[in-house]
Amino acid sequence: MNLKKELRHDTSHVNKLEHFDNATLEEARHWIELKLSRIESRISYFFGEKTAIFAMLAISWSFFKELGGIPWINETLGTGFTLGNISDSLLLWGGAFVLGISLGAALLKYVAQHYVYQKELLIMALRKKALQIGTPEAQPSNGNLETP
Repeated sequence: MNLKKELRHDTSHVNKLEHFDNATLEEARHWIELKLSRIESRISYFFGEKTAIFAMLAISWSFFKELGGIPWINETLGTGFTLGNISDSLLLWGGAFVLGISLGAALLKYVAQHYVYQKELLIMALRKKALQIGTPEAQPSNGNLETP
């Protein structure tokens, strides 16, 4: 998306937020910051660093590939959870668990980015309202979006 379209898109969202009072916008901003904090803590609880998610995905891929790939998975699932196949079944379900946790964390990162976007829209709406009123805190500072 080019910058002009992106600006138009964001401005249209900010204009829709104009009819809300500052207290409501601040409350929404606080709620979104709380949600972001919870999501980030949930991800860091399992993985710590940002790159750990991708490392776990790579480990899962190499794990399944080393055990035999798709044919091994088909054979293990086809045989089922029997006494003669218990070790393969446990390995398969353990690898699937690690893969699932990794994919879930990656999806949570996507959700968190959406909340960041919503927070930025709220900040832009608060700044626009402050500029219309002409309050001193609305004057441009260092370009930081953190404070309206």
